[in-house]
Amino acid sequence: MNRDRGKGFSLVEMALVLTVFSLMLGGMLVPLAKQYQFRREREAQRQLGEIVEALYGYALLHGRLPAAVGGDGLPWAALGAPRTDPWGRPWRYRVAAATAPCSPSAPIQVREADGTTVRVTAVVISGGKRAFPTEAENQDGDAVFVREEPAEDRFDDLLAWIHPTVLANRATLAGLCAAAAGGTESDDDDEDDDDD
Repeated sequence: MNRDRGKGFSLVEMALVLTVFSLMLGGMLVPLAKQYQFRREREAQRQLGEIVEALYGYALLHGRLPAAVGGDGLPWAALGAPRTDPWGRPWRYRVAAATAPCSPSAPIQVREADGTTVRVTAVVISGGKRAFPTEAENQDGDAVFVREEPAEDRFDDLLAWIHPTVLANRATLAGLCAAAAGGTESDDDDEDDDDD
């Protein structure tokens, strides 16, 4: 009978091995979850950059930025953008009423973590994985938004925006604001002719 005891594992030994194995597996899953979250944040940032470029392109082609869909929805189909962010949430989008590329208004405010405020023409938001109380300003329907660096336990919204100066500069370079730019070029040409 003593010979039979040496051929297998006891329940205590099996429990000990399973406990050690589960602790090791649990220790590996936490870094994997953080890497997965980091990859999603990078993908959201990449998509935000593409959406902003698509918005600039739309404004140059149509003479205005597109209107929001259903209050604060991104017109993703018109932009060729994904419908949702990497967490499966719809992109949110706020745009000023006057969005002519040569003279855009900037009634939307984005407050940075350091307290500075940027006035913009449009903003696009990814809601991130969770909704934190510190992100309530980005969901209350007004024209004021906050941007902070993502923090695992307090903030994960990602924002990108259309700055009115950049929009006007791109429109000028595309020749849409030629009347204003053309006047200065002809003045410079006249001065060059006088020098001869």
